Amino acid sequence: MILPDLSSWPQDHQSGCLAHAATQRGIAYRRVMAARTPGGTPEPWISLQIGGRGYFFSQALLISNPDPEDPRKAHHVNGPLAHITIDKHAGKNLLAELGVPVPAGEVFATGDLVPAEAYFTRMRGPACVKPARGKQGLCCTPWLRDPAAFREAFLTAARSYASIVVEEHLEGDQVRFFYVRPSVVGVRLDRPANVVGDGRSTIAELVAAKNEERRRRASPGACPVLLDREAHRYLAQQGLALDGRPATGKRVFLRGTSNPTTGADTVDCRRILHPSYARLVEDFCGRLPDMRLAAVDMMMRDASQAAAPGNHWVLEVNGAPGMTSFYFPWEGEPQDVAGALIERLMVDQW
Repeated sequence: MILPDLSSWPQDHQSGCLAHAATQRGIAYRRVMAARTPGGTPEPWISLQIGGRGYFFSQALLISNPDPEDPRKAHHVNGPLAHITIDKHAGKNLLAELGVPVPAGEVFATGDLVPAEAYFTRMRGPACVKPARGKQGLCCTPWLRDPAAFREAFLTAARSYASIVVEEHLEGDQVRFFYVRPSVVGVRLDRPANVVGDGRSTIAELVAAKNEERRRRASPGACPVLLDREAHRYLAQQGLALDGRPATGKRVFLRGTSNPTTGADTVDCRRILHPSYARLVEDFCGRLPDMRLAAVDMMMRDASQAAAPGNHWVLEVNGAPGMTSFYFPWEGEPQDVAGALIERLMVDQW
């Protein structure tokens, strides 16, 4: 596979991946400026014509424009579903109606701290707090066990978002499925920010060495491991500190969020992932007629074991899935998800 050169796409690696895939398949594209909403500020997009239909793409968002003469007809390729999946709690409820296992949880307005705290108390287990319409792991705080930490996480999210989800914290292997109707075309394991002990170095030294390797590789989408307040909190809950010296081979996690933007490792997991999970994703996405393009995040107890009741949960569905980390994984081989998308659009016009 020829990897995309993203040096000329410093602000939008996703568009660089799609432009590369289109060019590889003989489809021309143009860079254009257009407003995301009527009257909005123009921003950069790429424009493509595939099978007589126009498409606009920017920051992983794909818009279909069947009538170039009337931009008012342009729409997200997932149609009405796009307005549901942008809200994590609404999307989760939709999946639950289909019988898909999801984490238990509720949504609260920013001023509802007291009922949110009462719900946290009733959970009797660790919780995760996250914005209902957040992205890239911002203001998402998992593994909350005590009331003071819960309150702080809720108030932090409430300063920036109108609705806050409180749900059960789950542990295991978090895998992202890249879905292009009707198939899963890419899978990756997102391993939260971590270091592996060598028996000599402190955690702080291991983080510095890993970040230096990140800088040396200069892989698009690979972000440094942060030694921020959340990292200190997460270590403390494990009885660890930055001056600790993990044993050789001991993996230490510095946070619970699995987003590449928070320092997670993106891992090509095709060799270990049991095929039953991809079939599940294809099944429930297939039962949603408007679901054409999505990233499905699933937590499973053990990715190598077959799906069974009680060992996997769908965390969320994203209608604007990022592509970069599939081409430049921290571990493993690249996956041509943008190519699969272009080839599907050459067959089915959305």
